Amino acid sequence: MKKMWKNIIKSVVFVLLLCLILGEVNRVLMIKAVEYRRYSSYSQYKNFYEMDRDTIDVLFAGSSHSYCSFSPQDFYNQYGIRSFNLGSSRQDVLLSYYWLKEALRYQKPKAVVLETFYIFRDGGEPFARRALDYMKWSDVKREAIDAAHDKYPEITPKSFYLPNIRFHERWKEVGEDDFYYRSLAESYELKGYSAIGVKYGKEDYQPFSLNTEEKTEISENARQYLDKIVELCRDNQIGLVFISNPALDWSVQEHNAVSEYTKQQGIAYYDFNTKELYADLGYHFSEDNGDAGHSNIWGTEKITKAVGKILQQSFQVEGREDEQWERSKPYYENIRKDYSLKDETEINQYLPLLSDARYTVFISAKGKAVKGLTEEVKSNLKDLGLQTEFTGKGNDSYYAVISPEGVQEKIGGSKLYQEGSLRGGLSSYTISSGGQKSGDISSVVIDKKEYSPNERGLNLVIYNHESNEVIDAVCFDVIKENKAVRK
Repeated sequence: MKKMWKNIIKSVVFVLLLCLILGEVNRVLMIKAVEYRRYSSYSQYKNFYEMDRDTIDVLFAGSSHSYCSFSPQDFYNQYGIRSFNLGSSRQDVLLSYYWLKEALRYQKPKAVVLETFYIFRDGGEPFARRALDYMKWSDVKREAIDAAHDKYPEITPKSFYLPNIRFHERWKEVGEDDFYYRSLAESYELKGYSAIGVKYGKEDYQPFSLNTEEKTEISENARQYLDKIVELCRDNQIGLVFISNPALDWSVQEHNAVSEYTKQQGIAYYDFNTKELYADLGYHFSEDNGDAGHSNIWGTEKITKAVGKILQQSFQVEGREDEQWERSKPYYENIRKDYSLKDETEINQYLPLLSDARYTVFISAKGKAVKGLTEEVKSNLKDLGLQTEFTGKGNDSYYAVISPEGVQEKIGGSKLYQEGSLRGGLSSYTISSGGQKSGDISSVVIDKKEYSPNERGLNLVIYNHESNEVIDAVCFDVIKENKAVRK
């Protein structure tokens, strides 16, 4: 009898260990769906389940046109509105419906905002996985998997139960990011938003006039799940608004179809691609979009201002203080600062921004850079902790590495070279500098990748230890007008 119980206990322990190992394998193999480095659906949905129950007043749903345009932190900062973004890459209306249904198991929002771009588009199996892999197991997830399989037959339902069936070939490509983004999820602060810090820069977008009655047909599947979203919101007494954000590929025909549907349903609809609403935003596509379809962090803040007003005036969403959003304010401001670096073109405005414990700053002089330093630039360099006396060293080579651990710098008449490491030895770097008569070169190599612009002047590379990435690489031509050069 004793032996029998011993064997039973051993078997139970073995099964439990096997389940734990399989679970860990599944989590490692599943694709983390990283977008713009700051965003991962793994982080996003894990963060959602960690939010305090019944504290979210607004939910956003839709594709990347949603999660790149609606920033919950910015809604809180501007209006005190507590929100969360459930959007995912190429999230069609079916997936939006099931995530909203899942979210209502934990939250009681006053309003739902649906971004419309993927009403007319399909995502497919990889993007259904991005939305559903990290949803907790429940009847909602089982129903969502079956519905997704009906729409996308290539989806194998059993692979959601054991993702290693779907991703077994990923053993060959598993890398640090598979572990890094899991770690990132533990402190993820953007509540479903993906911050883009670049500017589109092209002038090929024009808002449209409503000068035609032609419309794009809404597919039967999309209409079915739009109806389900409408019904879900009405049954739970939740306000619903449809919004179209500025995008090059959004058409007046699609606008007309959504407008007709929302009028039939008695739903508010705001299309920021129409001339009137676009002008009211104060939006400039080349400056406020990161690419042809997604708002950058500056455009997002303009959209927030307009949509926040709609939520307060039409849906009586009141602002209130909440520690979950107060706590993440510094994180969001740090991201704004990181992206503002890339937008700064004046060296004496740029250098003071580098006093940040999150950064390692690499400075490498090329050519006659030392000769061109003004007293103001020298003063700003000293404020960063640099001690070199540049007077009389006009044609010399010079480099500096300013890190949380301290400052390394060197100046001399020959070519200079230094090796070092970041992240406790997990990453390596080399930095070199050549003055006008000693190579005329600048180099900053991190993990075997060259980042220095290698232009005449002071070349700076900024590494962020919070996100483990280079966030800017710029050269200021201190010989001529301190002009900023980025490649």
